Amino acid sequence: MPEEVKKSKKPRDLAFTQQKLPAWQPILSPPWVIMCFVVITIVFIPIGVAILVTTQNVQEYRERYDQDCTLDYTPSNLPGRGPYCESVTSITVTKRMEPPIYMYYSLENFYQNHRRYTQSRSDSQLAGDNTITPTSANSDCYPIVFYGPDQANLTGLSTNANMTYSPCGLIAWSMFNDTISLYGPNNSLVCDGLRHSEVSNCTKKGIAWSSDVDIKFRPPKSPVFNRITPTEYYGEPGHLLPSVTDEDFIVWMRTAALPTFRKLYRIINVPLEAGTYSFKIQQRFNVSTFEGKKYVVITNNSWIGGRNMFLAIAYLVVGGLSFILACIFAIGAIIQKIRHKQTSA
Repeated sequence: MPEEVKKSKKPRDLAFTQQKLPAWQPILSPPWVIMCFVVITIVFIPIGVAILVTTQNVQEYRERYDQDCTLDYTPSNLPGRGPYCESVTSITVTKRMEPPIYMYYSLENFYQNHRRYTQSRSDSQLAGDNTITPTSANSDCYPIVFYGPDQANLTGLSTNANMTYSPCGLIAWSMFNDTISLYGPNNSLVCDGLRHSEVSNCTKKGIAWSSDVDIKFRPPKSPVFNRITPTEYYGEPGHLLPSVTDEDFIVWMRTAALPTFRKLYRIINVPLEAGTYSFKIQQRFNVSTFEGKKYVVITNNSWIGGRNMFLAIAYLVVGGLSFILACIFAIGAIIQKIRHKQTSA
């Protein structure tokens, strides 16, 4: 038999494979380096100053409220509404705020980025898939899946326990459910967090991403008979299941990357004059079990977003370092030139 011809591993004789393409390799002489640093300084420092001035003009007021009352777990308080307390927190607006004004709730020490927590959801169910089975729901949403005392066990379930929550999972189960209402200096209602309607000068329409509202969170395409529709979680009277199309729920389901975060609650469509405003809050979300904190925030926006000094500081630091390096290189170039003249002389 003829010997097999071995394929050559030598690259083909082309300009690209033989690395014969024309190339330009800049020689960074001191004048060019100095000029680059000067250009960076000229560009970055004015941008940093502009961002800093704009950010400082953004008004933001933040107040903690979880310590204002204690959730009542007595049996007389549980039926119909669950652990519950009311508190009043005040803030002082120093100058008129123009709409739109954004109301946030902020949580500290709540780890929405925990792996087990972020995985406990069924995106198919949230998107309206009505073919989800108890088995697939248990795989996606464990351990908050079934309605009944034996939630995590697929064997020997009763009829009630075989019903799946809609929505299921830890994220849905732990949704923030405090109700926050804002009252003006004369005790007039500015924003009713319960009605969240245009009548109360605020709305929750638009607080969630449009892609989430239109695509990712949809009601079931047809009736499903083995699914618990919005009612109460088993053994937790007053703890209602959220609707998958509720924008408060959609905002909560977009999990935060850090343990301290804020989420948009309402958009206020009327100006707020200077004065003292009161937040009347119905507290149901317990943070004492994980040593957390709750805050309410109102703020307006600028052309670069909310109040955040990081971007301005970053631009100023880069511009300042570039200026310092330009000076160092310039001094070094001058010294080198003087030494060269002395040596040649």
